[in-house]
Amino acid sequence: MGTLDEANMRQVLIRAAMVMTVVMTLLLGAAAVRGAVILDTFGPGDAFGATGGVSVTLFANAGVRFVPTTTASLTDITVAMKSTSGATIALSLCVDANGHPGTTLASTTVAVAAGDPQVYHARYDTPRILAASATYWIKAVPVAGTATWMPNTIGATGYSFTLASGAWNSSTSGATPALRLEDLPLQSTGACCQGSTCVVAEELLCRGPNVRFTGNGVACNAVGSVTPCCKADFNQSGALSVQDIFDFLAAWFGGNSFADINGGGLAVQDIFDFLAGWFGGC
Repeated sequence: MGTLDEANMRQVLIRAAMVMTVVMTLLLGAAAVRGAVILDTFGPGDAFGATGGVSVTLFANAGVRFVPTTTASLTDITVAMKSTSGATIALSLCVDANGHPGTTLASTTVAVAAGDPQVYHARYDTPRILAASATYWIKAVPVAGTATWMPNTIGATGYSFTLASGAWNSSTSGATPALRLEDLPLQSTGACCQGSTCVVAEELLCRGPNVRFTGNGVACNAVGSVTPCCKADFNQSGALSVQDIFDFLAAWFGGNSFADINGGGLAVQDIFDFLAGWFGGC
């Protein structure tokens, strides 16, 4: 009888351990949904409105309200913006303060190129846990220059903006700016060729015009080397052409840091160094 009781007890303990494992897995899974889209007002294929939009200037900040349906960690943000002469825009996660953006919880920036509207992506250095059913805001504020936050094409409406006085106002019928918020795992990191420059960045962040990711774990160029980034191939097409010169000069005159080929800040010397590299070949 004693032997039977010990066997039964062993089975009970095994089953209890299995139940606890399942419970802990469910609890940990509920703590933060990984790889999830928290908010997305883009259309299929990252479609967004090509006209209109919300101004992002020193006296006209913009805010988009959202409420997560589940607990998640905000790691990545994607927006559609344009600028006449180039801009750097801070995208801040804020708590709600009486229906408008309040205290900033985390912030990142995007460099908006001069010209037509484009899709820009950025990652928050320190992901923030978002509580389910709580109200949050993404606030766009210029660090340098001005930009326009392009509208969505899926019919979403509503956003907030500041008046010249600094007070927040709301538009309930205006098209919500194109915005995607995600909880994504860490990405491959390596040399990212950006025009005539190179930085080590995550693959997800290394995309856009004149940008190319060279591979996970790849280091940027050694002094005097033309690999992995051929800095004279400004548009990162894989081959040198006259178009590279035009694109470089447009970036240089537009104050784009991608034209800082020697890393010393934008100066006339960058033009000389670029042309020397272009004629020298890669």
